[in-house]
Amino acid sequence: MKMTLPRLISIALITALTACSSGTESENTQLESLRDLRDTIKASRAGPKPLPPISRDKLNQLQNPILKVTIEGTGVEGLLLQHVKRTDASAGQIVVWRSGDNADVILRSGVLIGTRGLGNDVASGNAAMAVRALRNRQGGSGQRSLDVRNDSNGLLRISMRCTMRVIGNETLSIVQKNFATKHMQEQCDTDFGTVTNDYWVDSRSGVVIKTNQWAGPYLGKIGTTVLNN
Repeated sequence: MKMTLPRLISIALITALTACSSGTESENTQLESLRDLRDTIKASRAGPKPLPPISRDKLNQLQNPILKVTIEGTGVEGLLLQHVKRTDASAGQIVVWRSGDNADVILRSGVLIGTRGLGNDVASGNAAMAVRALRNRQGGSGQRSLDVRNDSNGLLRISMRCTMRVIGNETLSIVQKNFATKHMQEQCDTDFGTVTNDYWVDSRSGVVIKTNQWAGPYLGKIGTTVLNN
Protein backbone atom coordinates (compact mmCIF):
# COMPACT_ATOMS: atom_id res chain seq x y z
CA MET A 1 0.00 0.00 0.00
CA LYS A 2 1.33 3.40 -0.90
CA MET A 3 1.64 5.66 2.11
CA THR A 4 -0.39 8.87 2.21
CA LEU A 5 1.55 11.02 4.63
CA PRO A 6 0.38 14.21 6.31
CA ARG A 7 2.61 17.09 5.29
CA LEU A 8 1.88 19.54 8.10
CA ILE A 9 -0.83 21.32 10.09
CA SER A 10 -3.66 22.37 7.77
CA ILE A 11 -6.26 25.11 7.90
CA ALA A 12 -8.16 23.05 10.48
CA LEU A 13 -5.25 23.44 12.87
CA ILE A 14 -4.87 27.12 12.09
CA THR A 15 -8.52 27.58 13.07
CA ALA A 16 -7.96 25.69 16.32
CA LEU A 17 -4.91 27.76 17.20
CA THR A 18 -6.70 31.03 16.42
CA ALA A 19 -9.40 30.11 18.93
CA CYS A 20 -6.79 30.13 21.70
CA SER A 21 -6.11 33.88 21.50
CA SER A 22 -7.90 36.44 23.68
CA GLY A 23 -7.75 40.22 23.73
CA THR A 24 -6.55 42.58 21.00
CA GLU A 25 -2.83 42.44 21.83
CA SER A 26 -2.93 38.67 22.24
CA GLU A 27 -4.85 38.27 18.99
CA ASN A 28 -2.33 40.35 17.06
CA THR A 29 0.59 38.35 18.45
CA GLN A 30 -1.16 35.06 17.80
CA LEU A 31 -2.11 36.01 14.25
CA GLU A 32 1.48 36.97 13.52
CA SER A 33 2.58 33.52 14.66
CA LEU A 34 -0.11 31.91 12.55
CA ARG A 35 0.95 33.80 9.44
CA ASP A 36 4.46 32.40 9.91
CA LEU A 37 3.00 28.91 10.33
CA ARG A 38 1.00 29.35 7.12
CA ASP A 39 4.26 30.07 5.29
CA THR A 40 5.68 26.88 6.77
CA ILE A 41 2.60 24.94 5.68
CA LYS A 42 2.85 26.18 2.09
CA ALA A 43 6.53 25.28 1.90
CA SER A 44 6.01 21.83 3.38
CA ARG A 45 3.23 20.79 1.01
CA ALA A 46 5.58 20.89 -1.97
CA GLY A 47 7.03 17.48 -1.12
CA PRO A 48 9.16 15.39 1.27
CA LYS A 49 11.77 17.88 2.35
CA PRO A 50 12.78 19.34 5.74
CA LEU A 51 10.41 21.78 7.40
CA PRO A 52 11.37 25.45 7.37
CA PRO A 53 12.60 26.72 10.77
CA ILE A 54 10.09 27.50 13.52
CA SER A 55 11.27 29.84 16.28
CA ARG A 56 10.91 29.26 20.02
CA ASP A 57 9.27 32.68 20.38
CA LYS A 58 6.49 31.64 18.03
CA LEU A 59 6.03 28.29 19.77
CA ASN A 60 5.77 30.02 23.15
CA GLN A 61 2.80 32.01 21.86
CA LEU A 62 0.83 28.84 21.10
CA GLN A 63 -1.18 27.17 23.83
CA ASN A 64 -1.57 23.87 21.99
CA PRO A 65 1.21 21.25 22.21
CA ILE A 66 2.76 20.46 18.83
CA LEU A 67 4.48 17.20 17.85
CA LYS A 68 7.05 17.01 15.08
CA VAL A 69 6.90 13.64 13.32
CA THR A 70 9.46 12.22 10.89
CA ILE A 71 8.90 9.12 8.74
CA GLU A 72 12.50 8.12 8.32
CA GLY A 73 11.99 5.83 5.36
CA THR A 74 10.78 8.72 3.21
CA GLY A 75 12.27 11.73 4.97
CA VAL A 76 8.81 13.33 5.18
CA GLU A 77 8.27 15.57 8.21
CA GLY A 78 5.07 16.98 9.64
CA LEU A 79 3.63 18.83 12.63
CA LEU A 80 0.66 17.36 14.51
CA LEU A 81 -1.62 18.92 17.10
CA GLN A 82 -2.44 17.28 20.43
CA HIS A 83 -6.00 16.10 19.85
CA VAL A 84 -7.04 13.85 22.77
CA LYS A 85 -5.56 12.81 26.12
CA ARG A 86 -7.06 9.93 28.06
CA THR A 87 -6.32 7.14 30.51
CA ASP A 88 -7.60 3.58 30.63
CA ALA A 89 -6.99 0.42 32.64
CA SER A 90 -3.40 0.08 31.38
CA ALA A 91 -0.38 2.03 32.61
CA GLY A 92 0.42 5.38 31.07
CA GLN A 93 -1.55 8.17 29.44
CA ILE A 94 -2.73 7.92 25.84
CA VAL A 95 -2.21 11.00 23.67
CA VAL A 96 -3.61 11.20 20.15
CA TRP A 97 -1.71 13.63 17.91
CA ARG A 98 -3.58 14.62 14.75
CA SER A 99 -2.69 16.34 11.48
CA GLY A 100 -5.02 18.68 9.64
CA ASP A 101 -5.95 15.87 7.23
CA ASN A 102 -6.91 13.57 10.14
CA ALA A 103 -3.85 11.34 10.22
CA ASP A 104 -2.98 10.26 13.77
CA VAL A 105 0.07 9.22 15.74
CA ILE A 106 -0.94 7.62 19.05
CA LEU A 107 1.48 7.44 21.98
CA ARG A 108 1.07 5.90 25.42
CA SER A 109 3.34 7.93 27.71
CA GLY A 110 5.64 8.38 24.72
CA VAL A 111 5.52 4.78 23.46
CA LEU A 112 4.06 4.26 19.98
CA ILE A 113 0.84 2.22 20.11
CA GLY A 114 -0.93 3.28 16.92
CA THR A 115 -1.07 5.30 13.72
CA ARG A 116 -3.95 6.19 11.43
CA GLY A 117 -3.89 7.48 7.88
CA LEU A 118 -0.23 6.75 7.13
CA GLY A 119 -0.74 3.51 5.21
CA ASN A 120 0.26 0.11 6.66
CA ASP A 121 -0.67 1.61 10.01
CA VAL A 122 0.09 0.33 13.48
CA ALA A 123 -3.37 -0.85 14.55
CA SER A 124 -2.38 -1.39 18.17
CA GLY A 125 0.60 -2.03 20.38
CA ASN A 126 1.39 -3.49 23.80
CA ALA A 127 3.51 -0.91 25.61
CA ALA A 128 3.29 -1.95 29.28
CA MET A 129 6.91 -2.94 29.80
CA ALA A 130 8.31 0.12 28.04
CA VAL A 131 5.95 2.50 29.84
CA ARG A 132 6.98 1.13 33.25
CA ALA A 133 10.68 1.36 32.44
CA LEU A 134 10.39 4.92 31.14
CA ARG A 135 8.28 6.01 34.11
CA ASN A 136 10.87 4.64 36.56
CA ARG A 137 13.82 5.61 34.31
CA GLN A 138 15.23 2.14 34.90
CA GLY A 139 15.98 -0.89 32.79
CA GLY A 140 13.53 -3.72 32.28
CA SER A 141 12.60 -6.56 29.96
CA GLY A 142 9.52 -8.37 28.75
CA GLN A 143 7.29 -9.31 25.86
CA ARG A 144 5.75 -6.70 23.57
CA SER A 145 3.69 -6.82 20.39
CA LEU A 146 2.62 -4.70 17.43
CA ASP A 147 -0.40 -5.31 15.19
CA VAL A 148 0.37 -3.79 11.78
CA ARG A 149 -1.88 -3.42 8.73
CA ASN A 150 -0.51 -5.45 5.82
CA ASP A 151 -0.97 -4.83 2.09
CA SER A 152 -4.24 -6.80 2.00
CA ASN A 153 -5.67 -4.73 4.88
CA GLY A 154 -5.28 -7.64 7.25
CA LEU A 155 -3.31 -7.63 10.48
CA LEU A 156 0.26 -8.79 10.93
CA ARG A 157 0.98 -9.65 14.58
CA ILE A 158 4.61 -8.96 15.47
CA SER A 159 5.78 -10.49 18.76
CA MET A 160 8.87 -8.96 20.34
CA ARG A 161 11.12 -9.79 23.23
CA CYS A 162 12.46 -6.44 24.44
CA THR A 163 15.05 -5.15 26.89
CA MET A 164 15.23 -1.53 28.05
CA ARG A 165 18.46 0.01 29.31
CA VAL A 166 19.61 3.43 30.46
CA ILE A 167 22.13 5.06 28.12
CA GLY A 168 22.76 8.13 30.28
CA ASN A 169 22.12 11.82 30.73
CA GLU A 170 21.96 13.92 27.57
CA THR A 171 21.10 17.52 26.78
CA LEU A 172 18.74 17.98 23.85
CA SER A 173 18.36 21.22 21.92
CA ILE A 174 14.81 21.52 20.59
CA VAL A 175 13.96 24.69 18.69
CA GLN A 176 16.40 26.95 20.53
CA LYS A 177 15.74 25.49 23.97
CA ASN A 178 17.87 23.00 25.91
CA PHE A 179 16.40 20.10 27.86
CA ALA A 180 18.20 17.88 30.35
CA THR A 181 17.09 14.33 29.57
CA LYS A 182 17.68 10.69 30.39
CA HIS A 183 18.35 8.72 27.20
CA MET A 184 16.89 5.22 27.31
CA GLN A 185 17.17 2.55 24.63
CA GLU A 186 15.06 -0.52 23.96
CA GLN A 187 16.25 -3.48 21.88
CA CYS A 188 13.64 -5.91 20.60
CA ASP A 189 14.12 -9.28 18.93
CA THR A 190 11.53 -9.86 16.19
CA ASP A 191 11.02 -12.12 13.18
CA PHE A 192 12.35 -9.18 11.15
CA GLY A 193 15.61 -9.01 13.11
CA THR A 194 16.66 -6.89 16.08
CA VAL A 195 15.15 -3.41 16.20
CA THR A 196 16.08 -0.49 18.43
CA ASN A 197 13.85 2.19 19.95
CA ASP A 198 15.26 5.32 21.59
CA TYR A 199 13.53 7.55 24.14
CA TRP A 200 14.57 10.81 25.78
CA VAL A 201 12.82 11.53 29.09
CA ASP A 202 12.77 15.10 30.44
CA SER A 203 14.71 14.96 33.71
CA ARG A 204 12.47 17.56 35.39
CA SER A 205 8.97 16.64 34.24
CA GLY A 206 9.40 12.93 33.47
CA VAL A 207 7.71 13.48 30.09
CA VAL A 208 9.08 11.58 27.09
CA ILE A 209 9.89 14.49 24.77
CA LYS A 210 11.67 12.72 21.93
CA THR A 211 11.58 9.19 20.50
CA ASN A 212 12.74 7.14 17.53
CA GLN A 213 10.60 4.00 17.32
CA TRP A 214 10.09 1.08 14.95
CA ALA A 215 6.56 1.00 13.52
CA GLY A 216 6.82 -2.33 11.71
CA PRO A 217 8.38 -3.51 8.44
CA TYR A 218 6.33 -1.18 6.23
CA LEU A 219 6.60 2.23 7.89
CA GLY A 220 10.00 1.58 9.48
CA LYS A 221 11.16 4.12 12.05
CA ILE A 222 9.02 7.04 13.19
CA GLY A 223 10.68 9.91 15.04
CA THR A 224 8.65 12.14 17.37
CA THR A 225 9.61 15.36 19.16
CA VAL A 226 7.38 17.44 21.42
CA LEU A 227 8.19 21.02 20.42
CA ASN A 228 6.26 22.76 23.20
CA ASN A 229 4.48 21.47 26.26
